[in-house]
Amino acid sequence: MIAWVAAACLAAAQTPSAEYFPLRPGLKWEYDVVADPGLLAVRQTLVCGEPVTIRGAEAIPMQSILDGKVAQTSYYAKQNGFYTIVALEETTPLGRPIPVLPIEPKRGASWEYDGGVPVLTELTPFRFKARVEGFEELDVLGQKRSCVKVRFDATTGREVAVMQTVSTEWYAPGIGLVKKVQEVKGKNGTKVTMELVSFEGGK
Repeated sequence: MIAWVAAACLAAAQTPSAEYFPLRPGLKWEYDVVADPGLLAVRQTLVCGEPVTIRGAEAIPMQSILDGKVAQTSYYAKQNGFYTIVALEETTPLGRPIPVLPIEPKRGASWEYDGGVPVLTELTPFRFKARVEGFEELDVLGQKRSCVKVRFDATTGREVAVMQTVSTEWYAPGIGLVKKVQEVKGKNGTKVTMELVSFEGGK
């Protein structure tokens, strides 16, 4: 996410008031998603819904819509200094919430996760190490913003069915995720790039 004036921008980007993962009903993001090889392109939309209660605490559902069809709903909350995913189904909280981004990201901050996510009818092992690599200036919807840059090294699955991915994500204050590049390791690996094309501010 990008800075208006270099020094002033970087300072502002690191203040607690900079909300890098806004969670409010009505927020809507649209992304162009391109996968290589083959250059498969889709339009992905994320929409925040009304709050629900999960394990006695408020969570915000976020629908992921691919080419007009709901693909998944994830439930987000602020916990222990992080924006976290607390459930992938409203009635089935995750055993361990997934920490996505520090509420106040700082260069060099790192965190890990070792748990499981439901895939079809099974709980699949999911592990990652993440690190805030710093702040980068990006063009976000026609404006320069100082974005926090985060790297995730993740492993999903077990034994022979293991997938390793490296993801780099950029978050802009007041907007959230503006760009993501994910690469699947291996000789048949793919690269997926996701870029923000529109954002609606909700209520």
